[in-house]
Amino acid sequence: MNIWWIQRNIRIVDNRTLSAALHENNGLVPVFILNQKILENQHSISCKDRFLIPVLKSFDKELRLLGSKLIVRVGNPVEEIIKLAEECGANKIFTDADSHPDSIRIYQQLGEKIELIFGEHPCVFPFSAVSQKNGKPYQVFTPFSRAWKALPVNLDLQPSLKHLPPVPDLFSVPLPFLSSQDDFPSKESEAARRLKSFIEGPIYAYKESRNFLDQEGSSFLSPYFRWGLLSKRQALNAAFEAKQNTNDVVSKNNCESWIDEIIWNDFFQSILHFFPQVLHGAFRTSMQDIAWSDSAINLQAWKDGLTGYPVVDAGMRQLQNTGWMHNRARMITSSFLVKHLLINWQEGERWFFDLLIDGDPALNNGNWQWAAGTGTDAVPYFRIFNPILQGKKYDSHGKYIRKWIPELSDVPVRFIHTPWLMSSLDQKNCHVKIGSDYPLPIVDHGMAKIRALSVLSRR
Repeated sequence: MNIWWIQRNIRIVDNRTLSAALHENNGLVPVFILNQKILENQHSISCKDRFLIPVLKSFDKELRLLGSKLIVRVGNPVEEIIKLAEECGANKIFTDADSHPDSIRIYQQLGEKIELIFGEHPCVFPFSAVSQKNGKPYQVFTPFSRAWKALPVNLDLQPSLKHLPPVPDLFSVPLPFLSSQDDFPSKESEAARRLKSFIEGPIYAYKESRNFLDQEGSSFLSPYFRWGLLSKRQALNAAFEAKQNTNDVVSKNNCESWIDEIIWNDFFQSILHFFPQVLHGAFRTSMQDIAWSDSAINLQAWKDGLTGYPVVDAGMRQLQNTGWMHNRARMITSSFLVKHLLINWQEGERWFFDLLIDGDPALNNGNWQWAAGTGTDAVPYFRIFNPILQGKKYDSHGKYIRKWIPELSDVPVRFIHTPWLMSSLDQKNCHVKIGSDYPLPIVDHGMAKIRALSVLSRR
């Protein structure tokens, strides 16, 4: 008997860990180890777990259709896996590799007690494959991407399954009842449907349309990638096919832009693998000791979407309500926290990771360090987004803002990005009182920009 320890590749289609385990032809017990905190806090469960729990329930149904079932245990992964191995007589564990140092430590502890075999890996290529001529890892995306694209990629998908070995009668912790989120149905089939829909049209305009907050130009696949309901091989196969199916140069470039997003994912996973210290501080050592503001009031206003800058607040409220945020809004809100409020990017990193249903440690860290100018990016501290101009450019009519900030629903276009400029009569006509129903800006953009450049340029 073998154990299939499922971590972040919660799928049946094209799963190399599953294929490797089945190749043994020795029986198979699928198991997921749940964090104890999820069961302890069912009344205040996060959006991330509201996505995960229905995913596991749906996955269990799919396994049962194939003659298997999911065993759920709660607690320390090493202890629970060893206990389960003793119960079912397993002598091998098949699982997914991970770049996080905590996961690597668990693998080391588990490997001392039982044979551990890795099937799926975080990246399309092994970490050592995308490296400089001297063997050292890349620290900048562009040369990493160039080397990645020069490698021959094996996109062969694993064959479809018709049945799985039956699972012995083992104890499984019942999952709490949580309905799937409307915005992101928690099913493997939904991931495949979204990929198909995206490839059939939106990918051909992706490079530009992905930036507009009031349009659906994104693939909306990030939660499915995060939890492995969709493999990178499936996505790349579809993207390469879409590129081949058009003769239009612009459309091909748009396909390339989406492929680049998958490469960015690999890049940040690689950075975490080779430089795990990024989880505890700036990648650029010169940016370690910045005189950050400790304003708890400003931090809370940012978290609550009450900064007085509509496009910033709309993004933060979307995050609070759905566990997801448009990528352009992520850049705007993260830049605002770091550059306008001068609050440590690590505060934002923690907040995003706690709330995002697609919260991945490597990507979350990489994106926040990009926003703060402390990471691998070639454009450091002096990139400061103007939230007013960003709103006007990417949500010109305020559709996104009005959706997430109902207080401003009646504000006309000419004031939607600067509601504090409305006269008392304008506010009365729009049924909103600025400074009461919706806050005044907590910081002046011009002053904040000068302050940020002054403080950050000293490093």
